[in-house]
Amino acid sequence: MENPKLQSLFSQKLDRAVFATYFLGAVVPLIALGAIAHHYALPALEGAARETAGLIGLFTGIGTLSLACFYALRRLTLSALARTDADNDRLAQLLEVSGGLSTAAHEQEVARVAVRSALHLTHAPAAFVLLRAADKPLTLN
Repeated sequence: MENPKLQSLFSQKLDRAVFATYFLGAVVPLIALGAIAHHYALPALEGAARETAGLIGLFTGIGTLSLACFYALRRLTLSALARTDADNDRLAQLLEVSGGLSTAAHEQEVARVAVRSALHLTHAPAAFVLLRAADKPLTLN
């Protein structure tokens, strides 16, 4: 799977949905607030440069904070998707192991499947299986 951090903002369905929801829920009201303030509040402040600059700074700050919140939301959704994908991958591996163990004909094959599965699931460099025969001491396979 391609690294989600390297993909563009609009290349994923979830990103488009999050962006559309965010845009309609946060940006459109912000623009409406700016338009209302520009139409009603700023003309009332004619000649008051400090207040006008303060309002413009306030709207710029709100816009910046709003955009930062979108990127935080995007990061949270991508990390949740990555965790879900990892969990799904581990579940598929466990189902494959279960199938391999259920079709194993004898204990040596069960041991091989167990070792192969342990290596695959844990990404370990080595794995061992300890077997104990009823009439023999513990052996390492």
